[in-house]
Amino acid sequence: MKIKKNNVKKMASVSLAALLFSGIYVPVANQAYAAGPLNPPKIQPYVEKEPEAIVKLPLDFETAIKKAVEYSITTKMAELQRETVQDNIDDLFNRYDTLFLIEDPDMLTGTLANMDIYSTTLTTTRDLLKRQKTVDSESLKITIAGLFNNIVQQLDTIELTNKKILQGDANVRLNQKKYDLGMLSKNDLDLAIAANKALKNDLMILNIKLDELFAELEKNTGILKIAETYEIVPLEMEYKEFVMEAEDLVRYKANIENYDISILAKKNEVEKKTTTFQNYPEIYNFQYLSYLAGNQPSAPTMDYKSTRDEKNVAELDMSQTIKNAKLNVDKNYANLQQLQQNIEIMSIEREKLAYQLKTLQAQYNLGMVAKNVYENTMISKMELENKLSGLKVQQKQLKLLFESPYFAGMGM
Repeated sequence: MKIKKNNVKKMASVSLAALLFSGIYVPVANQAYAAGPLNPPKIQPYVEKEPEAIVKLPLDFETAIKKAVEYSITTKMAELQRETVQDNIDDLFNRYDTLFLIEDPDMLTGTLANMDIYSTTLTTTRDLLKRQKTVDSESLKITIAGLFNNIVQQLDTIELTNKKILQGDANVRLNQKKYDLGMLSKNDLDLAIAANKALKNDLMILNIKLDELFAELEKNTGILKIAETYEIVPLEMEYKEFVMEAEDLVRYKANIENYDISILAKKNEVEKKTTTFQNYPEIYNFQYLSYLAGNQPSAPTMDYKSTRDEKNVAELDMSQTIKNAKLNVDKNYANLQQLQQNIEIMSIEREKLAYQLKTLQAQYNLGMVAKNVYENTMISKMELENKLSGLKVQQKQLKLLFESPYFAGMGM
């Protein structure tokens, strides 16, 4: 048994030696040396992936207006009101066929007077509602135009503020170094930090205002998530000076009496009150006879004096409305002229600053001026351009009012 065991050990030893010699078997500990040194696995550094750019759809003014008209609750309600008034007019004409059944002359006269007043009221209301459709459409155009202009202006202001904050951050770092070297007081450093914090607070407020503008645009158009999904296409509204001669302005103010919807509504009220006053006897007799016949629960409460006073008050109210509208035209036109004068002055200042910046650019390239001097002037130019753009937005809005006589009498 011992001999066999020794033979087995020898065979195993020979076999192992043969395997080692042949290179087929390599001990685990020596595999690296047998096959050559192993390259350690490379660990890639973590790189944060940049978010994929969101491709936004363009939203132009015409599309927004179309959506606004389709979505407008006011327009839909006005349309329903027009249909209701037209139905009442049709019913009124059908009631004329029953007049032959009235035998009492006083009752017939009173009925006719009441029906004429009702017919006049319905007809003028229908015409006013038809005009209102055009007014609503024009109003939506002015509203959407204002939102488009203000959103673009707000985005420009936010971009400018971001650049001012970057410049402020650099200024704070520079002042901190000066303070550490004893070249700047603590108070001056605190002032630089406070100014930069104020800019960041301004940026927060600007973004809130931008969200409000987008929310208003969504409310008027029914388009959801405009800021996330759409890119506002700026209005192609070239700045043009608006000037009217004195006699043209007089004619314009006289003409708004036929367009301004508030004036037309007052005229409608005056016509109704005047017709009632002129037909007072017939209307009173009709109501009294209806009361005696049991068709009316109580005796008529109207009297001659109150009917006359209501007519007079309506006339005074209409007269005051016309005066206010014409006064607003004068105020709006004066504001428009002042805006245009400010735009002209600021445009000249921009040209001067642009020339100064061009000179500083050349000096900066030659190392003759510090970088912060050049950057401060560049920011000043951007601020001036932003203010100029804001003035032009205001001018465009006022100009739109004058181009539509429905709104020139509105107070601004």
